[in-house]
Amino acid sequence: MPAEKVTTLVGLPDYDHLVLYTGNVLRTRVVSRDQPLSKTSNMELIQAVDDTLQTSLLKGDVPNYRFYSDKSLLEVPDLRHHSIIALDDRPDVEVTAKLFYLHDQLYPEFIDESMNMLKNLLNVSTIDTFVLSSPSAALEPIKQSWKELEKLYKQGIINNLGVSDYSEQQLAQLLQDPDFELKPSLNQVSYSCCDIPTSLMSLAKQNQIQLLYTSDCKDILSRQELTSLMQSAYAIAGKAQAVPRWVLKYDVFVKDRSIVADKGYIVVGDIDRH
Repeated sequence: MPAEKVTTLVGLPDYDHLVLYTGNVLRTRVVSRDQPLSKTSNMELIQAVDDTLQTSLLKGDVPNYRFYSDKSLLEVPDLRHHSIIALDDRPDVEVTAKLFYLHDQLYPEFIDESMNMLKNLLNVSTIDTFVLSSPSAALEPIKQSWKELEKLYKQGIINNLGVSDYSEQQLAQLLQDPDFELKPSLNQVSYSCCDIPTSLMSLAKQNQIQLLYTSDCKDILSRQELTSLMQSAYAIAGKAQAVPRWVLKYDVFVKDRSIVADKGYIVVGDIDRH
């Protein structure tokens, strides 16, 4: 039996780049409440992207998207809920962001790109904490991106900088490297509290670095995963593949109640048609 030909949505323009906003996953069916604390996973992101694509492109009378012809960019928003923070509410909430670099080449311009998208989405001018996640264990690839973060810190746009999944050796190297003028104030780790190495805890304490648990996996979105999600929503067809460029995860905490009011993802990628 011949394979069924995969087609794209009728009327969907040809595009080369993609931006997808999941919206507040706390208000959709995708937030994971039963994730074991000892496991890292990207299932929340996968389900959120799938939910947004299905809802925005397939479930309405007409697909909901924005197309910027000058950039060949398709933007898929989640229109069910807005994430705008009222100006009067800004002092009462804390905004954290985590940028996942997904390739070995860590372009520093992705810092400004992701920051601008998040600030526009939330209608804020500052981010309280910004965490950088890199697939590379080496420090050299992230130095230029860290310089961009230091610049934003000096401008008062970011208040705290953090890293993710740094071992004791990596953290010690960073602290000793003069190219890192501003040291991180936190390191997200996937250990449970009882499993954190004593030497890592000691190093962090000596340098006023918080060790905070994360269930995020570093390779949070692959080419195969995003391609499959886009194909399921008829957003690409044939041999085209969706290649994720970076993912930004954000949380908005209510300070006095220590609860998460908003949580979502921004996914940026490119279409490979070769």
